[in-house]
Amino acid sequence: MKALIVSRRKADEASGRADSERFSSMIEAIRGGGIDGSHVQIETADELAAAIAVSPPDLVFCAAHALAGPGGREVGAHELLEKAGVPFVGSPSGTIALALSKPALKEAWAARGIRTPPWFAAYRSPGGGVELVGAPAALAFPYIVKPASEGNSRGIDGSSIARDEASLESAIARTTSRYGGAIVEAYLGGFPDAREFTVAMIGNGSRRLALPAEILFTGKGPGERIVTTEDKNSNRAVAQGVAEGALRERLSSFALAAFEAAGVRDYARCDVFLADGELWAIEINGQPMIPDRWFAACAAGGGMDKSQYLNAIFLAAIERLESVGPTGGAR
Repeated sequence: MKALIVSRRKADEASGRADSERFSSMIEAIRGGGIDGSHVQIETADELAAAIAVSPPDLVFCAAHALAGPGGREVGAHELLEKAGVPFVGSPSGTIALALSKPALKEAWAARGIRTPPWFAAYRSPGGGVELVGAPAALAFPYIVKPASEGNSRGIDGSSIARDEASLESAIARTTSRYGGAIVEAYLGGFPDAREFTVAMIGNGSRRLALPAEILFTGKGPGERIVTTEDKNSNRAVAQGVAEGALRERLSSFALAAFEAAGVRDYARCDVFLADGELWAIEINGQPMIPDRWFAACAAGGGMDKSQYLNAIFLAAIERLESVGPTGGAR
């Protein structure tokens, strides 16, 4: 089997080299599972079409969420592959879009009875003001303000936590000005029992695995339970597998229900909070970066090394495609 691994071309040489090294390690891993892989760095939808035409793959793994389309407009990479009828690893484009929209995902969870913190949305209006959607009549502080459609902790820092109306107004204005929309969510980090987890998923249907890991912080004081991009890059936030058997089972069952409600397939990752004695679904990364230390920590907690979890992800896609065909459903 031939697999094409696609990543978006980086502007600087160091980042491009890091991508080459990352995906070289993926190619080496899946070769052990009988898959012949190759990697290309591209920028546009036309380049994707050309790469597929040069050596048609049996399967594509796309690390890029989107590519530049006509007129420079961003087009979802999985949407392009769907239109071309090319089999790929991961969720369909509609599911990726759902996971990227925090308000839409919360609505999907609410419809399926998945517990998630109370929230409302805020959007920049054409006149330059801010429009609140679903805001409660009486505010219940504290809140955390996040971009409505961003991942990897982008747009989140210490000032994202609002403990009064002035800081809430400032955080909403700042976030909507930069990102267009914000989700304002009840902040759970202040509960005495607060713990944060990320749960990786591999597989589909009854063969789906949930692999929980706890997010731990270094160099942060009480009341600072918030993961920023800087925390991830500087290793101030790390993940390790959950050893407590009962908690592991509880997290797995809860996360699998959250994944099912979102419609993800093959692989994904869900952030979960434990607070006030309950589990709360926070968000899903429908196209998480792999190989990646966060996904690796989840897999290690389940007894899998990098080669094993990467091959398991590709195997999940292969099994799905064999059962439903390249244009089959989400399962």
